[in-house]
Amino acid sequence: VIMLLQLKQSAFYPAVVWKEEMEIRRLSSSAARFAEFLWHTVGDGFWADRQEWTSHQWRAQLGDINVGFHVAYCGGEPVGCFELTRTDNSVHIDGFGLLEEYRGYGLGQSMLTAALEKSFSMGGREIWAEHSVNDHPAALPLFHAIGFRSNSSLRP
Repeated sequence: VIMLLQLKQSAFYPAVVWKEEMEIRRLSSSAARFAEFLWHTVGDGFWADRQEWTSHQWRAQLGDINVGFHVAYCGGEPVGCFELTRTDNSVHIDGFGLLEEYRGYGLGQSMLTAALEKSFSMGGREIWAEHSVNDHPAALPLFHAIGFRSNSSLRP
């Protein structure tokens, strides 16, 4: 079961506490192996897609001007990732998550705030995300806390 989540810029509630040491970097196509590693490690047990992607598919995805694969770093260490895809006036968040050893420290809200700020700077007026019953149990409350609303009748 997949639930569609939507956020309009006017409904955005940014994280009150920003982790100052968090830095967000967009990966280029030359970092396809690192993106693939993060996708599979962060999503281990939660995401089933992209299991059979080739290195060519990863490089093409990271080279797409409408796609941004971002890595969150704290103290120079990668802690999580997210992917943003722009279509018209909307941006879709995919692959949002933290590496297991960094979950539970409040980093998710800071990373989601950064993802939304990047989404708005890409021209997104509506931000979309999908939530599956297979996602981490903390994901849906986090998205709701920052302003996303669920509606199964919504379509990106």
